[in-house]
Amino acid sequence: MTISEFIGLFPPLEEDTSGILIETEEYRYCGDRECRRADAARILHQYLKKIKKFPDLTDFSTLKDIKDLYDCRICANAIAQALLRKIMEPVKIPTGESSYITIFDLETKITREEAESAISRVISL
Repeated sequence: MTISEFIGLFPPLEEDTSGILIETEEYRYCGDRECRRADAARILHQYLKKIKKFPDLTDFSTLKDIKDLYDCRICANAIAQALLRKIMEPVKIPTGESSYITIFDLETKITREEAESAISRVISL
């Protein structure tokens, strides 16, 4: 799924908001690039801020186990908002029989099923 296809899954809005979800140069010129989980979180975060007018949550203490949360400084807040609001889920990677690490998995391409679920969740907030 490309970034443009991900954005296209959002329902049309009554007012003209073209470009509101693709405010950065990256999305204007890279819409045909594969949509990673980090890209999805950033777009969902824009929707929360620009369309829903939600303020950012500031207590990240529940995310202390997400090992890759700060791997992308630009994406960190958007990822945190998606996780805190339960719009997207973290990924658990087994490290042994009964142990695992929890990551967001920034670079993995988002699946259509995951994209539809995340968009449905953000719209229903």
